[in-house]
Amino acid sequence: MIFAAAFALAAANLHAGGFHANCEARLARTEISVDAETAPYVTISALGTDELTARNPSGAPSERTLGLTIAHYMSAVDFEQNGIRDPDTHEYCMRPHFRVRLSYAPIEVYVGREIQTGSCPYLEAVAHEEKHVAAYDAQLRKAAETMEREMRAYYRDTVFYGNSGELEAQLAYSVKHLWLPLAQKQLEAVEATQQAIDTPQEYARYRAACNGEVNRILNGMR
Repeated sequence: MIFAAAFALAAANLHAGGFHANCEARLARTEISVDAETAPYVTISALGTDELTARNPSGAPSERTLGLTIAHYMSAVDFEQNGIRDPDTHEYCMRPHFRVRLSYAPIEVYVGREIQTGSCPYLEAVAHEEKHVAAYDAQLRKAAETMEREMRAYYRDTVFYGNSGELEAQLAYSVKHLWLPLAQKQLEAVEATQQAIDTPQEYARYRAACNGEVNRILNGMR
């Protein structure tokens, strides 16, 4: 009886070892796919400078806002289990697959409706706002690289064993408490760069543009 019990235990361990080896061999590698979704910005001249100034709380108190760039932050993390279940013991193993989507789209570039489309002040306003658009593009690439690096370091190619429902809950928890907060933090990091673009020197350069025409427009709005 002791021999039989020992034999049964050895057989169970052998089977478990075989299942683990089968999981390691058959499961696809952990997959982390990060999409930085971009779209061309749209230019809008529907709002006046009073409305743009009100929408721009980060602007200098003494400055009127002739142009403003608004981006819409979006982050999503979807996942699926890529698993194997042993038909005899019902043991389960999996490596997860993740798809991360990050975006600032749509990006809307507003130019005050008082400025004639195609004029020198209009082109100067758009050129300035394109610096903000470029900052969004650069941070989006950086955010995508950070998300992929951090998630790959966290999951590696680890095989997870256990109950499928419990593993699903663990993955959902990590998405909610780790990866979505990290994505949001990475997207919001652009704000420091955006504020650094709107320096007093940049405002002075902009006012002097178009042989002083921008400055005359601003003075006429007081």
